Amino acid sequence: MANLKVLFEKNINRVLKIELYFFLFLVLIGAVYHFDSEAHQYYNRGPYWDNVHGFFSLVIIIVFGVYFWVCIIFPFIWIMQAILIWRFKIQDRKKLWLNLLIVGIYLASLVSLFSLYSIGEHQGFLNRNSNNSI
Repeated sequence: MANLKVLFEKNINRVLKIELYFFLFLVLIGAVYHFDSEAHQYYNRGPYWDNVHGFFSLVIIIVFGVYFWVCIIFPFIWIMQAILIWRFKIQDRKKLWLNLLIVGIYLASLVSLFSLYSIGEHQGFLNRNSNNSI
């Protein structure tokens, strides 16, 4: 158990920073995709290889497909980290604030993720309205 404590204390900063950068990357790529409205028509629709927007949509589908599973697993990882921090009595305020910041960014990335899943429905709604107006 002492080896686990040393390993955890030594690497907790790296783990927290990796989590922080990962979730910031997902929020950033979600924001970029949100403002690339031409790529929305290719989201969950093919062909993806016709232009840059289609390829970008394919990349977004893959990244957010993987991220969906990360969203399911991360709360368990975070609870495990919190238990280990409490168990080993690591009372560094910087780590506490960094951990809370990661949870906040995780929640923001959840909003980003599920707003991207609604883009396909919104695009279908726009296509139906344009077909009805003709």
